[in-house]
Amino acid sequence: MAHTIVPTSCSLCNGKHPYEPVTSPKGHNFIDITGQRFDRLTVQHLIGVYKRERYWCCLCSCGTACVVTRGNLVRGHTRSCSCLRKDIAINKVSNLSDINRINKELQQKKYSSSRKDKKKLYYLENKERIRLVQKEYLEKHPERHKKSTTQWAENNPEKVLNKARKWRESNIEKCRQRASNYQKSHPEEVRAKNARRRASIKGAKVNDLTKEQWIEIKRHYKYRCVYCNSKMKRLTMDHITPLSKGGSHTASNIVPACKICNSKKYNRAPLVPIQPLLLI
Repeated sequence: MAHTIVPTSCSLCNGKHPYEPVTSPKGHNFIDITGQRFDRLTVQHLIGVYKRERYWCCLCSCGTACVVTRGNLVRGHTRSCSCLRKDIAINKVSNLSDINRINKELQQKKYSSSRKDKKKLYYLENKERIRLVQKEYLEKHPERHKKSTTQWAENNPEKVLNKARKWRESNIEKCRQRASNYQKSHPEEVRAKNARRRASIKGAKVNDLTKEQWIEIKRHYKYRCVYCNSKMKRLTMDHITPLSKGGSHTASNIVPACKICNSKKYNRAPLVPIQPLLLI
């Protein structure tokens, strides 16, 4: 039975094809694909038959209408009006620009790494001469060198700490030997530092006693204990008002005492009336 294929009044494909609907048998192999989606194209309706090809009106996802044969739709030859081709071209261009950018970055990294290697090799080959030039420069411009190193350390505190930490970790024995030698050669400085640390731990409000002040206090009392008046080489710092009771680690609150008297006093009042030394 023959059927006349007459398109509905379609505003999408009206006047966009050079042929008219014709009378054609659908036959047993006719497949209605109305409403089906092929990539970006959605089939709207059948237009007609021209040279044994059925033409369909399709609406693209971009909103443009086009006329496509069923064979091109099924085989994937036509997947959009033409917007897909444009998008692919734009993606190719953007991908190409990304590739060029990545290649440029890799070349820069390669150049910088090769430059660093060359500088390192040059330093190893001319180590003695470079050190001699640096030494002469430091002797001629000590203030300039000191200023530049101080400024760099202020601007890069984290790098300074990391560098010092790494050096200590790799030279632990040298650090211990240096600390031991310093303690033997500077006993007063070490005792004063330890005393300030203990006072800070106990929460002293004022913690400003220096090594020079401690020496002056001992000289004032003629290197004798203020409680038993015995003279000895090593005297301890006794706080008139103990640190545990809110005393300060300052010259006006410290007197020299031997170990026995200091232990006997503990955190109580002084064993005898004391006039503290007022240092300015």
